[in-house]
Amino acid sequence: MAGVMRISATKFLITDATSALFTIALWGGIGYAGGNSIRILKKDLSRIEHIAIVVFIVLFAGWFFFRYFKKIKGDEKGCRN
Repeated sequence: MAGVMRISATKFLITDATSALFTIALWGGIGYAGGNSIRILKKDLSRIEHIAIVVFIVLFAGWFFFRYFKKIKGDEKGCRN
Protein backbone atom coordinates (compact mmCIF):
# COMPACT_ATOMS: atom_id res chain seq x y z
CA MET A 1 0.00 0.00 0.00
CA ALA A 2 2.84 2.38 0.82
CA GLY A 3 4.38 1.81 -2.62
CA VAL A 4 1.11 2.52 -4.39
CA MET A 5 0.62 5.75 -2.45
CA ARG A 6 4.32 6.68 -2.89
CA ILE A 7 4.99 7.25 0.81
CA SER A 8 8.61 7.61 1.79
CA ALA A 9 10.18 4.77 3.76
CA THR A 10 10.78 6.97 6.81
CA LYS A 11 7.17 8.17 6.96
CA PHE A 12 5.95 4.60 6.47
CA LEU A 13 8.11 3.27 9.32
CA ILE A 14 6.94 6.03 11.67
CA THR A 15 3.25 5.44 10.92
CA ASP A 16 3.70 1.67 11.10
CA ALA A 17 5.46 1.88 14.49
CA THR A 18 2.77 4.22 15.84
CA SER A 19 0.01 1.92 14.62
CA ALA A 20 1.74 -1.13 16.10
CA LEU A 21 2.13 0.64 19.47
CA PHE A 22 -1.59 1.40 19.71
CA THR A 23 -2.62 -2.02 18.42
CA ILE A 24 -0.40 -3.86 20.92
CA ALA A 25 -1.74 -1.73 23.77
CA LEU A 26 -5.32 -2.36 22.68
CA TRP A 27 -4.93 -6.15 22.39
CA GLY A 28 -2.99 -6.27 25.66
CA GLY A 29 -5.86 -4.48 27.42
CA ILE A 30 -8.44 -6.76 25.84
CA GLY A 31 -6.41 -9.80 26.93
CA TYR A 32 -6.10 -8.52 30.49
CA ALA A 33 -9.83 -7.80 30.76
CA GLY A 34 -10.69 -11.12 29.14
CA GLY A 35 -8.39 -13.02 31.51
CA ASN A 36 -10.27 -11.68 34.51
CA SER A 37 -13.60 -12.53 32.91
CA ILE A 38 -12.50 -16.12 32.22
CA ARG A 39 -11.85 -16.69 35.92
CA ILE A 40 -15.37 -15.55 36.71
CA LEU A 41 -16.85 -17.70 33.93
CA LYS A 42 -14.97 -20.80 35.09
CA LYS A 43 -16.65 -20.54 38.48
CA ASP A 44 -20.11 -20.32 36.92
CA LEU A 45 -19.47 -22.78 34.10
CA SER A 46 -21.21 -25.78 35.66
CA ARG A 47 -24.36 -23.75 36.27
CA ILE A 48 -24.28 -22.41 32.71
CA GLU A 49 -23.81 -25.93 31.32
CA HIS A 50 -26.81 -27.24 33.25
CA ILE A 51 -29.01 -24.38 32.07
CA ALA A 52 -27.88 -24.90 28.46
CA ILE A 53 -28.66 -28.64 28.64
CA VAL A 54 -32.15 -27.99 30.03
CA VAL A 55 -32.86 -25.35 27.37
CA PHE A 56 -31.68 -27.72 24.63
CA ILE A 57 -33.89 -30.55 25.92
CA VAL A 58 -36.93 -28.29 26.13
CA LEU A 59 -36.37 -26.93 22.62
CA PHE A 60 -35.85 -30.42 21.20
CA ALA A 61 -39.00 -31.73 22.92
CA GLY A 62 -41.01 -28.76 21.61
CA TRP A 63 -39.74 -29.32 18.09
CA PHE A 64 -40.48 -33.04 18.30
CA PHE A 65 -44.04 -32.57 19.57
CA PHE A 66 -44.72 -29.84 17.02
CA ARG A 67 -43.71 -32.16 14.17
CA TYR A 68 -45.60 -35.09 15.73
CA PHE A 69 -48.88 -33.19 16.12
CA LYS A 70 -48.49 -31.55 12.71
CA LYS A 71 -48.17 -35.01 11.17
CA ILE A 72 -51.21 -36.32 13.07
CA LYS A 73 -53.25 -33.31 12.00
CA GLY A 74 -52.18 -33.86 8.39
CA ASP A 75 -53.17 -37.56 8.58
CA GLU A 76 -56.63 -36.66 9.92
CA LYS A 77 -57.26 -34.32 7.00
CA GLY A 78 -56.22 -37.03 4.59
CA CYS A 79 -58.67 -39.57 6.11
CA ARG A 80 -61.69 -37.27 5.78
CA ASN A 81 -61.44 -37.01 1.99
